[in-house]
Amino acid sequence: MNDSIDISCSKCVLKKSSIFKNCLNTDLDNYFSEKKQMLFTKNKIIIRQGEVFDGIVCIREGVAKVFQTKKDKEDFIFWFAKPGDLLGVDSFINKDVYSYSVMAVESTKICLISKNDIDNIVKIKPEISIEMIKLLCERIDYIEKRMVSIAQKGIKQQLAEVLLLLSFKSSSHANSFIISHSVKDLANIIGTTQNYIYKLLSEFSQNKIVTTERRVLKIIDVKKLSKISVGN
Repeated sequence: MNDSIDISCSKCVLKKSSIFKNCLNTDLDNYFSEKKQMLFTKNKIIIRQGEVFDGIVCIREGVAKVFQTKKDKEDFIFWFAKPGDLLGVDSFINKDVYSYSVMAVESTKICLISKNDIDNIVKIKPEISIEMIKLLCERIDYIEKRMVSIAQKGIKQQLAEVLLLLSFKSSSHANSFIISHSVKDLANIIGTTQNYIYKLLSEFSQNKIVTTERRVLKIIDVKKLSKISVGN
C-alpha cells in the first residue's frame, strides 16, 4: 500500500459496467464517504484469505490474481481480476471473513469501499443487492465451466486455453501478446507441475506458437493456440 490516488466515483470510467451503474453520480460520491484509494506494487497482498471483511475492493488499474491457499500450502488460482472487477462481494453477503486472497500481479490501483458504505447504499438502494447476486452467479457459472473444462481436457489443451484467456488481459506488441504470469502461476491454474508446463511451453516454442526469451512469454500464433485449446 503506497500512494493515494484521488478520483471520485462520478468521474470513474468503470462505473458504467459496474453493479453501481444505475446509481446517480452524486449519490455515489455522497454514499462512499469512507472510500480509500490505494496503490499496490507487484506481489503485494491486497486481500488476505481468512481476514475479517473490511470492504469491497474495486480494481481500477492493473491485474491481480485471486487465489486460495490449500492445506498443503499450495495456491489454487481462481481467476485474474482486471479493471472494473469487484472482490469480496461474497464475504459482504455472507458477513464472513475473506474467502480468498488477492495479490497484485503488476502495479495495481484499487478503491476500497468500506463495509459501512456498502451497508448504507444497500439500505438506500436495495436493487444493488440484486446486482451483487447476479455478479456472484456469473462467477459461480465461470468456476463450474472451468471445472468441466479441467475434467474434459488434457493438460496441453488446458494450457492453451489459459494462455488465450490471459492474452486478452495482457499487453500486445507487434502482433504478439505478452503473458506477465510465472510458470508457477500457470501450473497452479491448471493443477499440474511446473516441470510439465516447462515441457509444454518448450513444445509450443518449437512449433513457433510462443517464445520464451529472457523469461518473457509471448504468444506469437493465436490461431494455432486456439486449435490446440479445442483439441485440434
